[in-house]
This record gives sequence, C-alpha cells and structure tokens, in this order.
Amino acid sequence: MWRSAVETREVLDAAECADQLDDLFALREFWLSLVYPADYLADSRWPEILALTASGETYLEELAGIRDRFGEPDFLLALFGHFYHHDLIFDWMNSDTEGICKLLDEELRGNSIRLPHRFGRYLYDRFNDMATPDRTDHLLPEQVADLLKDSPQGVYQCLSFVSGPLGVLRSQDIRYTPPVLRIPLWHCSDTGCEAIHRVSLRPPPIPVVEAYEAISQVLDQKFGPAAEWKRSLARRHREAAPQRFEHGRRFNDLAVLVAETIIGKYLTTLLAGALRTKHAACLRQAIESRSNATDKGSPEDVAEGLDSLEQLQLLLLLPDGDLIRLIDESTAQQRIRIPIGEVRQSRQSPPRLGYDKNSEISALGVRSTRENPWATLMGTIWRAYRSLNLWDDGCIPILRKFASTASSSFGAGLTRSVLSGILWSWAWFRSL
Repeated sequence: MWRSAVETREVLDAAECADQLDDLFALREFWLSLVYPADYLADSRWPEILALTASGETYLEELAGIRDRFGEPDFLLALFGHFYHHDLIFDWMNSDTEGICKLLDEELRGNSIRLPHRFGRYLYDRFNDMATPDRTDHLLPEQVADLLKDSPQGVYQCLSFVSGPLGVLRSQDIRYTPPVLRIPLWHCSDTGCEAIHRVSLRPPPIPVVEAYEAISQVLDQKFGPAAEWKRSLARRHREAAPQRFEHGRRFNDLAVLVAETIIGKYLTTLLAGALRTKHAACLRQAIESRSNATDKGSPEDVAEGLDSLEQLQLLLLLPDGDLIRLIDESTAQQRIRIPIGEVRQSRQSPPRLGYDKNSEISALGVRSTRENPWATLMGTIWRAYRSLNLWDDGCIPILRKFASTASSSFGAGLTRSVLSGILWSWAWFRSL
C-alpha cells in the first residue's frame, strides 16, 4: 500500500529500535552515492549482514528473476540502495549495521570504491584541466575514472557517520550532509551567470548498477511509484540528535561552511586548536589507528602531518558547539585571519527543513544567518496557539491576515518594525 509522507512518519515514530533504523538508512546513503570501478563485484558478506522484513520477502518473490541473473551479493547491494518501496525492505533490528559500516570503511580505505569530494576546488580544477566540451551535463564512466584517479575520498556526514580519507569515523554530533553524484564542476562563459554548474557522474555497466535499474523497473511496474519515505527518513537526524531541533537547526550547514571557507594553513590551525581541547585523546586515537601520520608530538606537528581532507574529517568529529567555540576563539585571537567586513558563506547548502538556518563566518566568528522575521513571528503565533490548544480562538484567520499584510507595502519601513513589535508582544501575551 502506497503511503504519504504523513503516513511514513507515523510508521517511523512507532518503530522499535529506531536508532538502529537511523544508522542503517545513514549507511545506505553512502552506498547509494559511490563511484564504482569498471570491474567491481559486491563483497560476498552482503547476504550475511542484511536481513529482510516481511514486506521485503514479498518484494523478493517478484524480483526472483533479477536475483538469479545477477547473483546474491550484487543483487542485495542493489536492493539495499532502494531500501524501501511501499514498505521498508530491510529488517533494521536483525541486519548487521556494524558489519555494513566495517565493509564500507574497508573499501573506502582500500580505494576500491570512491566518494567524490564536492567541496572546495580540487575536482573543479581537475575537471577544467580535462579536454571536455563547454556546458557539460554528464561524464561517462571512463571520464569519471580519469577525474577521480588518485583523488582523496570525499568528506560527508550522515547522522554520526563521517566518511573521508580515514575511512568511516563516528562523530559526537548528528549532521546530514549526504554524498551525491551530481557535483559542481564548471562556470559557463556567460559573464552574467554566477552559478556553478553541476555534472552527473555516470556509473559503469557493472552488475550492481544494472541490478539496481532492473529492480527499479520491476517494482514500479508491479507496485507503482515508491511511497514517500525519503523525507521522513532523512529528517530523523533531528530525533537522533542529543539536542532536539523543534524550532530548526541554527547551524545546519556548519560542516560545509568549514569545508569551503576555512582552508590551507587555517584548517591546520583549527585542528591544532582542537588537539588542545578535551577531544584531543579521541582525535589522536583516530589518527594513530587510521593515518600514516604520527599522533605523537605537539598539536601543531600532528596537524601539519595530515592533509586537508584528513584535517576536515577529524574536525567533524567534534560537536557543533565545541567546533563553533573553537572557530570563534581562533578568529578572535587572529589565528584565523578574516578581513574586517568580509562575510563568508557556503555555496552548497546541505538538505534543510523549513526552520533550519545556515551560518556564516567573519572576523567576529560564526553566527547563524538571519531568518525571515515575518515567518519567525508567524511561527511564534502558531506555536503559542498550539501550546494552549486554542485552535478555535481565531488562529488561522489571524495568520492569514498577517501573511497578507506582510506581503503588501503596508509593512514597509518603520511601519513594519512597529507592527512587528506590536504583534510580537501580542503573541507573547497570548502564550502566558
């Protein structure tokens, strides 16, 4: 039975062992957006680490021909990329989440699979050095292999899993910056266009890719379109986080902000500062077990022994609050120098919800970007009525009238400020 986003949300809210479901979905986000080599075959351990739900067994009956055609490991990896159709396909309580994470870690560190790093200039510069036509929309598998040859593994985070050159590490905070296979690689010759254009990385015709496409066709033909699970699953990083984000996450793009605006020696400086905090033991342990660099010596010596993406991956192990405090201290003491008046923002915002806010960095440190004051005030009025269960006390007509006023010229200038103050005070009074 097809389910809407509201219905899938209700199913997830009632699910047992939801943290295991969250972890399984987060790992699926990595496996879905990998670049595979032309000779890739799925590991033989996949049948042992994945378990199906009752609905998954039903789907399996319809997919028996594809299963026989491609073999068990490749078929199950392709099915894991789907993860759901009308119902969830995999049993999160009986699947081996740690085994899936270990397999991802091994293959990333062994460079048998790749995650393209879409932040910064590395791939942008390599692409523009290639003999490619203007206005490129996609790259064929051979071109993708040339672009990514000897490139470092991309740094991404889904829930607490952080990928990168050091494999897969677990962060102390929850974020949702998933990998994608459509990455920004060029600017066009039109001088009036300031957008950076994205290029799709086409996969090679290997068994797991062909099985994924065949599964899509059969499921659509037999059961119709997939239910609306994607948004419901992706937004659960709020429920999984140590702190709840009922009114939105204030620094939703912090990981991207650090990746794009703190580079070179300043990234080294930031990691050296992190190695002086209470997180030093955790960071040094990760360096010792996963990097060729030494974890011994002063914070500066350790940080300088790592490349930029290793530094970035380690910084994302810190909670948001500690990472922001570290940046603020570094800019205040001018260990990170940003010219007065310059404000840096990320160009590639990760997925966000309505109340989420991005962030920016300046000589004064990091701050959450200013939100729309009208939307904020309307949200305040709405929450006040909801908390007092006063839905029949004129809430909807007032919000509609307020929205109409906000979109007209009446709210301009000083009149808007006065009106905002009056309505803000009124909303606060009503919430008492």
